[in-house]
Amino acid sequence: MTTQLPQELVEAIIDHVADDFRSLKACSLVCHAWLSRSRWHLFKTYYLTSNMISGFCEVLRAPDCTFWSYISAT
Repeated sequence: MTTQLPQELVEAIIDHVADDFRSLKACSLVCHAWLSRSRWHLFKTYYLTSNMISGFCEVLRAPDCTFWSYISAT
C-alpha cells in the first residue's frame, strides 16, 4: 500500500534540508513528486566557468534534459 504525502508537506521537508547538498540529492531520488522541489534548491545558484560551458550545453541539448525550467540568467 502506498500513501501519497500532501505536496505542501513534501516541500516543507525538502525546504528543511535545503542547506544540506547530500540530503537534497537523496530527496531528489525518492520519487518524481520530490524531484522538482529538490532540483529547485540544488540548482538555485550554479556558476559556470568558461571550461564548463561546452559540457553544460551538451547536457542541455540532450533529448531527455529537464533542466530548462530551472535556468535563468542573473
